[in-house]
Amino acid sequence: LCYLLGIDSGARFFKAAERGRIFENMVVIEALKRSAAGKGKTDFFYYRTSNGLEVDLIIEHGGLRRAYEIKLSKTVSTHDAGGLARARGDIGYSQASVLCLREEPVALAKGIFARHWSSM
Repeated sequence: LCYLLGIDSGARFFKAAERGRIFENMVVIEALKRSAAGKGKTDFFYYRTSNGLEVDLIIEHGGLRRAYEIKLSKTVSTHDAGGLARARGDIGYSQASVLCLREEPVALAKGIFARHWSSM
């Protein structure tokens, strides 16, 4: 994807307008690769309402439903967990996280933590 967009270095990536969507795509692809290497059926979803409420990734596996917001940032706030918190009743997830570049996990809202994307 970066090649097709002419992004050939880290410096160009962080200047590209598409960088957030590229990062989100990479995280979803990594989740798909990990599930392919695992056992059992895993389902992947995206959630968006007509009001614009969205959740970037929902993964169902082993009877558990996990919801994720994906942010290309080291600094996250309670605002970044807002969509997950508002969608809790609709989705009925057992765990929710904001996946980002932050190294140490931090609580953002009740039951919602920000954590490094690779810990998914």
